[in-house]
Amino acid sequence: MWLSRNLMPPHTVRRGFSLLEMVVVIALIAIMGSGVALVYRDSLSNTQMVLTLDRLKVLDERARIRCIRKDGGHKLIFSTEQQCIFTTPSNGRGRPKVLLKFPRRIELKDVRTAVGSGQGKTEIPYYRDGTSPTWYVVLKNGASEKNIFFSGRSGQALVNVSESFVEGAFNEIR
Repeated sequence: MWLSRNLMPPHTVRRGFSLLEMVVVIALIAIMGSGVALVYRDSLSNTQMVLTLDRLKVLDERARIRCIRKDGGHKLIFSTEQQCIFTTPSNGRGRPKVLLKFPRRIELKDVRTAVGSGQGKTEIPYYRDGTSPTWYVVLKNGASEKNIFFSGRSGQALVNVSESFVEGAFNEIR
């Protein structure tokens, strides 16, 4: 009799979850957690890229202001080997000062001016009137790349310009 109603003896009370139910729930939580982790990592990388681009704009603006105030002689030196931007003292003596070390996931891929690019190091000089040569930087973040184009005369910074735009601007300057 007791078999026909519940398939369990009347004195057995079922408590808790079976092992199979627990494994299924844990697997679903793990799958959802890995999806969230991927989205978080991508958004963190994008945030680091945007912050790095903003820092480049600030460094450019500071170098312009410093040259106007101190009568020129300031340089930003981009090193693709050391993955950093540094400056030398205006008198040419002393150790270079690191202004920006690129975050671990972001790589300084290329730096160019209208004149050309250096082998591993590219110098961007700033003049007494606060201008500089027009320059272009490419940053790589995993599979994605972002670039920023700095106009030497106006000080404007354009993000994500096309390669043809950069070449056209450089050819116009040359």
